[in-house]
Amino acid sequence: LQTGYFDSKFNRIMEGEAYTDIVKIRRKDRLQQAKQNLSKSWTPTSNTKLPSGVGSNYGCFSDHTESFSATTKQKEKYKSPGRNFLTTPGKQGTGYGYVNVTIGSYQKYASEPYDGSKEIRKKELAADIKQRKGG
Repeated sequence: LQTGYFDSKFNRIMEGEAYTDIVKIRRKDRLQQAKQNLSKSWTPTSNTKLPSGVGSNYGCFSDHTESFSATTKQKEKYKSPGRNFLTTPGKQGTGYGYVNVTIGSYQKYASEPYDGSKEIRKKELAADIKQRKGG
């Protein structure tokens, strides 16, 4: 019984068997959809033009307005109204960050060794051992 493996030509199993070409069907459907379109496909409008620079009037309803111009006016020289007079002197004794400004005197500097507590414990332990030995 020959099953078609050794034939020179591929034989179909059934007579008149249907063969569908998927690519061909998709192409045909796309053409039919394109025929139904009445006009071109929608494209967005172009963006607005960017202003051409500082002081540009592009997109304005009117021309250049003088009240918004960048030219400077001549002004009178500013005259200070003067300082208020003082009724009481400034407060004394805040002294934060300044030497010899406080009401009292500063405390004297006293250094402390870095491992001071460790040294004290060593001395106490040595004294305790010496006392327990009895000598």
